[in-house]
Amino acid sequence: MVEPFLRFSRQEHCFSGDTPPESRLGHLVLILQHSISAWVTVGITFFIR
Repeated sequence: MVEPFLRFSRQEHCFSGDTPPESRLGHLVLILQHSISAWVTVGITFFIR
């Protein structure tokens, strides 16, 4: 779970120069996807219990 997030933060450092709005939107989508997958896994673990 942590690995993709670390990879993403590393990417962010690479793009920290001057970023067009499109890539910023892409980063936001990636963050949303990561948080959604995290919530889904949490929900599944609670559901299994």
